Amino acid sequence: IALTSINPLSRLSVALAVLFCTVRLAPERSERDMYNAIKDYLCHL
Repeated sequence: IALTSINPLSRLSVALAVLFCTVRLAPERSERDMYNAIKDYLCHL
């Protein structure tokens, strides 16, 4: 599936879903790490 065919909002929704799953699977992960992951994703949009 080509990501270019999906609008940015959908891509963001997918990214948030992935981050949510990552946090659920790794509860020991700190909030700072999560914020850094979000910041990194937004910088690469």
